[in-house]
Amino acid sequence: MTHRVLVVDDEKTLRHFLRLNLQEQGYEVTEAADGQMALNLIEQQHFAVALVDLRLTDMGGLEIVRRLRQVAPTTSVIILTAYATLDSAVEALRQGAHDYLTKPFNTSELLASVADGISRQLAEPPPPAKNSEAVLEIKGLKT
Repeated sequence: MTHRVLVVDDEKTLRHFLRLNLQEQGYEVTEAADGQMALNLIEQQHFAVALVDLRLTDMGGLEIVRRLRQVAPTTSVIILTAYATLDSAVEALRQGAHDYLTKPFNTSELLASVADGISRQLAEPPPPAKNSEAVLEIKGLKT
């Protein structure tokens, strides 16, 4: 099974570097140059992991984390930033990010975080559908 990874960063060189390293590990990689492109992609496709820059040209990375939590709660999110602060790290984790890595990061550390995010995702049961109670009631299965 090929796992899909979304890379969201406004630095083209970094996106390319990440794509090559992730593809070498067997991941299918999709790139987004800005937040709006990322939001469009997460509405259309499922990603096992999203690598999201904290500061993008059009929006903050935490906005993408919030949106992912709504649309794809099982996607593991790893925040990447050159502007690390304790407050932003705490907020990212509070919003549901799996990890928070500072640039420049160690490639093996990033790849380990991606693999860990996928293994955690596989170990956790998917959340119930938003309308699962109503569906059971309609089908007459709810007691």
